[in-house]
Amino acid sequence: MIKYFTYRIISELNINLEYYSGLTDLNDLIEVRNKLIKEKSLNPEFNFIVDLRNASFDLNSNIVEEFINYVKSGTDLLWKRKTAILSHTPNQTAFSILYISDLGKLPMKVSSFSTLESAMKWVNLSPSDQPVIEKVIEDIKHNIVL
Repeated sequence: MIKYFTYRIISELNINLEYYSGLTDLNDLIEVRNKLIKEKSLNPEFNFIVDLRNASFDLNSNIVEEFINYVKSGTDLLWKRKTAILSHTPNQTAFSILYISDLGKLPMKVSSFSTLESAMKWVNLSPSDQPVIEKVIEDIKHNIVL
């Protein structure tokens, strides 16, 4: 899988979507967040869907601990919201669980899911919104091969 990471703000659904593929490291996670922080259309009322289904992580490194330290260091993304992490493999699920278990008392609620349907339900989207989310993900994947 080609390494790629990006985000899309889906204003009509009040969702920030992050997408990762290939071997993902700490710098990739931080780069997406740093770009998102500067985004003028970022809205603290929006929830997040983080799609890791095509990503892999070196869990022998301190990636989870260092990313949590980055998040806790006072980024502008610390607001009360829900984040659904989509995972498919044991590696992705392990990353998600390690991340979730070490968040502490941050104002956001984070949970891991294996299906888009359950992730959407968690962030208060209806089943009728699924085609929009799927189209955005497919558009992102299409950009990877270009």
